[in-house]
Amino acid sequence: MARKRYYIACIPKEPLYNQIFEEQRYLQTAYGLKAMFNSPPHITLHRPFEWEEHKEDVLMQMLGSFKLNAPIDLKLNGYDGFPKRVFYIRVAPCDILNETYFMLRSHVRINLGLTNEFSNAYGFKPHITLAFRDLKPRQYDAIITEFANKVFAATFHVNELSLLKHHTVWTSIYTFGNPNTYSL
Repeated sequence: MARKRYYIACIPKEPLYNQIFEEQRYLQTAYGLKAMFNSPPHITLHRPFEWEEHKEDVLMQMLGSFKLNAPIDLKLNGYDGFPKRVFYIRVAPCDILNETYFMLRSHVRINLGLTNEFSNAYGFKPHITLAFRDLKPRQYDAIITEFANKVFAATFHVNELSLLKHHTVWTSIYTFGNPNTYSL
């Protein structure tokens, strides 16, 4: 059977989505970077995992039983990076996002047998990636220097999570978790 790759994330709505996309487009033009366009701007809550495609309905059904306790209001505040390999927009600390992350991690482990081992080892550091896979160390240094005095400030209202699936690029195929929808 065919296994496909999936991950779970918060995806900003317009106009913030486009504002982040424009930041990425600038990095493409100025530095020749393009790997970031394989996925929409997002905050990862569960790293990529493999799942049998023919059981995708089971995955969606189980994720559909997960609800956010409340909408999450996030603040984006500046730029940062994981040295020499990832450049991103910072997400301000948010207790509700952290609680959501741990509740979701538990939900998928118990109900779907999925682990988020990378996050277990390194902790949860929410961010929105602007450049990563094709980012070279010298480019990283130049970008960090260029953006050192630039400001990025925005708010981001999250009332649902997205399941993304990899085809040739990552695409949102299912949204879930909205605390304002109720199942009977």
